[in-house]
Amino acid sequence: MAADDSSDVALVEGYRESSYSFFSSSTSAILDVKLSTIMSPEYGLFVWPSAPFLARYVWNHQSEFKAKFVLELGSGVGLVGLVAASCGAHCILTDREDSDLVLRCLGRTVALNKTISIRSHLDPTSQRQLTPNVTIVPFSWAQFSPSILAIPPVDIILASDCIYDNPTATG
Repeated sequence: MAADDSSDVALVEGYRESSYSFFSSSTSAILDVKLSTIMSPEYGLFVWPSAPFLARYVWNHQSEFKAKFVLELGSGVGLVGLVAASCGAHCILTDREDSDLVLRCLGRTVALNKTISIRSHLDPTSQRQLTPNVTIVPFSWAQFSPSILAIPPVDIILASDCIYDNPTATG
């Protein structure tokens, strides 16, 4: 599988559903993750270029994420965090609390992946389903938020395509 597979499915209420597939050479497992995105200039509503690369890294290092508490900063649509959760991590997805739209889009992605399919490359009829353990916590870096106090100590912090933009950093 190439830089892994992405396919667009449908456009509903401005949301576009797409999917990414990741292959693990060590386990011969293929993970399929569905995403809800919106083509908009607002940050956090679509997959940025480095997210699939970090997600592939996570999938290829599954044992490092099993039974870990993972915090993903700037989750956007949640691709990387959902892959970590598919590896057995409890993943806390965070993004800007000042953007209802970003948090709703992230929530839609989590709902699309209530059950994630993992199939075997060696036996396409073999498939297992899992329910990823994820929590969404609104969190803006430039402001103190009581919601951050609800986050337990974490083992791993993930971030991809986290950007600095003065208007979003200053609130």
